[in-house]
Amino acid sequence: MNEAAAAKLRYQQGNEKGVISSCSNGTEHCISQLSKQQAMKLQQFRGALRDVLQPHNDDDDLLRWLRARNFDLKKSEAMFRKNLLWRQEIGADTILENYTDPEVIQKYYTGGSIGFDKTGCPIWYDPIGNIDMQGLLRSAKRSAMVKNKVGMMERMNKLFKECSKKNGKKINQLICIMDLKNLGRKHLWKPGIDVFVEMICMFEDHYPETLKQCFIINAASVFPILFNITKPFLSSETKKKIHILGVNYLLTLLEYIDADQLIAHYGGKLYDENNDPKCSSHICYGGAVPKEYFKTSDKDDIENFTEVTIKRGSSVEISADITVPGSLLSWQFTTANCDINFGIFKKKVYSITKQSEMTVVVPSQRVNSHLVPEDGSILCEEPGIYIFQFDNNYSWLRCKHVFYRITIIKPDIDNHISEDIILD
Repeated sequence: MNEAAAAKLRYQQGNEKGVISSCSNGTEHCISQLSKQQAMKLQQFRGALRDVLQPHNDDDDLLRWLRARNFDLKKSEAMFRKNLLWRQEIGADTILENYTDPEVIQKYYTGGSIGFDKTGCPIWYDPIGNIDMQGLLRSAKRSAMVKNKVGMMERMNKLFKECSKKNGKKINQLICIMDLKNLGRKHLWKPGIDVFVEMICMFEDHYPETLKQCFIINAASVFPILFNITKPFLSSETKKKIHILGVNYLLTLLEYIDADQLIAHYGGKLYDENNDPKCSSHICYGGAVPKEYFKTSDKDDIENFTEVTIKRGSSVEISADITVPGSLLSWQFTTANCDINFGIFKKKVYSITKQSEMTVVVPSQRVNSHLVPEDGSILCEEPGIYIFQFDNNYSWLRCKHVFYRITIIKPDIDNHISEDIILD
């Protein structure tokens, strides 16, 4: 069975199970497909929220929250009310009118929407393999990246209403195509991963059941590592909607999207108003963030860092014990006013070892960490003691103040893509 046929079969099976609806009104959360118990819980849910409901909270909207918590009334109500507080705190209702993304976010934060699937749902493209997360976080606050995605979802909600009116049926979900081309170890950076996890949690907690299908193309070798990190934050329903496509991904995409609605860059026939096959006027393709955007360090950047003073003519070594092969070891550090010599070594045995007897992991070199914060990550294939060395032996006049953070992310035991994710 080819990829397209397999995907279509899964789609049909989903319909039979009530996971994906083919109702005449177009919504995947068709009221007529609810069991008697589910229909009763929907009415109970509406009654429990009668003090806060707005006109747009129709049955289809309320079902999103119930499904997100498996029709547990208490959990669904708590989720709904918590979302109302969050929207007020972050200003979601007015973010499109009152907030403008920083220029660096507009130019280099990947993603964009153009076209619709065969049922009229919008398509969101994210060439996330091109994202320079380190450059973005050096140039803008994390909160700015969060607000960008809030704005994106609020724009999608407006588009859902327009699509519903145009098509004469309820549209409240989107198709996502994620392109992982160029994804590499530079993306295994703890602060960047933290932001990605925060986005996932935001989508799950505040925009539940908005994802219709997610197609991942050009999956790189580091994808299983990243997925195993983010998997615990995905609901079981979301996992079922993720499809990892092979080299013939076009066959599968065309099962869901007509060629004239799929951008030419991915094999369709859709061009933007500039006759661009990538539709760059609608989709940001990221790229390396120029250093001119980098901001200077401030107290917020090092709030959770450890401070160490390295005396003149001396060095400091910090140990990281890796017990599980395949662990991801990441670091960040900055210095106050001066440079520092930095390197990473691995002990061959668990004992006092001279540097000359250690394995060089990252060669020592002087870095201008007082100008631009240093960071990096390595995949530790072998367990052992990894030594971070901050060396100030070359300086006889100045002591150095280093602010650092070292993190270890252990892999899942199996260290492979979950069976919950559909491999096409």
